Amino acid sequence: MYVDKVFGEVTTIVDGNTFLVRVLKTEKIGLYTYKETERMRIDGLDAPALTELAGKRMKEKLTRKLFGNKVALTITGWMANGYLCTIDSVEKGRR
Repeated sequence: MYVDKVFGEVTTIVDGNTFLVRVLKTEKIGLYTYKETERMRIDGLDAPALTELAGKRMKEKLTRKLFGNKVALTITGWMANGYLCTIDSVEKGRR
């Protein structure tokens, strides 16, 4: 299995399990090619739709944890609208 590492800064929270990251560095082992900004979805986390109160709360929680912070991610897969990842670490960034 090919596993890439992506290091970047979270610029946008899309919903309770999806965010955009500005890619600062990669440790590329697999076949993926990364753009300056990529859409990431947390693998194994199924968030309710934003039309539901629980979905809005999950987005707020993810915003508090990730927005503006630097992250280290392990890429676990690819989907048509972005990458699946796990979050290895979060470092406080500029906010």
